[in-house]
Amino acid sequence: MSHVTSLKLVLVGKAGAGKSSAGNTILGKEEFTAGFSFNAVTTECQRGEGEVDRRTVTVVDTPGVADLHVSVEDAKDRVAECFPMSAPGPDAFLLVIKLGLFTPEEKQAADVIQEVFGAAALKHTIVLFTHGDQLENPDDLETSVKKCDELTILLDKVRWRYHVFNNKIDDRTQVIELLNKIDQMVGERGRYTRELFQKADEKRKQKQEKERLRREEEELRQEWYEKPELRILLIGKSTASNRIASKIILEERFQYPDTEGCQKINGEVLGRRVSVVETPGLSDACRKSEKEIMHEILSCICLTSPGPHAFVIVERSREESAERKNILKLTEDAFGGQPLYVIFLAIEKR
Repeated sequence: MSHVTSLKLVLVGKAGAGKSSAGNTILGKEEFTAGFSFNAVTTECQRGEGEVDRRTVTVVDTPGVADLHVSVEDAKDRVAECFPMSAPGPDAFLLVIKLGLFTPEEKQAADVIQEVFGAAALKHTIVLFTHGDQLENPDDLETSVKKCDELTILLDKVRWRYHVFNNKIDDRTQVIELLNKIDQMVGERGRYTRELFQKADEKRKQKQEKERLRREEEELRQEWYEKPELRILLIGKSTASNRIASKIILEERFQYPDTEGCQKINGEVLGRRVSVVETPGLSDACRKSEKEIMHEILSCICLTSPGPHAFVIVERSREESAERKNILKLTEDAFGGQPLYVIFLAIEKR
């Protein structure tokens, strides 16, 4: 088996898994800050380089996944920043897992590799178990692993490529064995490429944007629920048009009385109480004077007490028309030219 002349490795794992110590063990020197801390020691991507087994090895240490001080999405963004440090692409992702209980945080670290670098990254991943000094029987690790269903599923995804490190001893054999396993994987799978990362990064950002819009919609919906009753005044050329608009807004069918004049209808839209007040159609009131029509409109407004939140002008077309101008002028005259919140609702002919 031929050796790759230079290797680029990316360490990924939860905070406290021993990534930095593993990086130091691989390079044979104290390149990364490691040690016990209540906070994550590595908070941004770091790059170290050294000569190992007569070849250049570059190790990129990423911030710990599941750090309580940052969100999962922020953690993914930080991990993604490591790619330029391993250009033109890493030869291997080393998923660092501390031997012991396989927690949701370890599983999340495994998911981050797939979400940040794509499913293809698993073809270039080796699980690196740390704290090998805790193993009573190092040769029987596989038996212990198979007792954990979730860990077994993870190792199935990476074709059971794993290695064990004891960072407490100065044994370069364990490093050489790891590099040999990486050589074999590279020979079979090649190198993880920029094109694969760009594809995965675009997909991840689209997912992030979709989630951002979902959260924003949920916030707006919650804000909508918590607000008081919404009051709408409909003004249109015909009574029929106003009634169609009411049905559209409230998504209900109503039994209207035979009497002419203002109609107030209460309903619920997306969990919020909405009241719609219909004014008589202006064309239906054509025999009345402008003063009488204005009196009708003002009478309808009383039904929206303490006042409408919006005036909805109902039209038969989206095009600006003389009808629209007349209704706007009438509305402005009725309120003395005060600024109004006006919406145009077009009910197009079919």
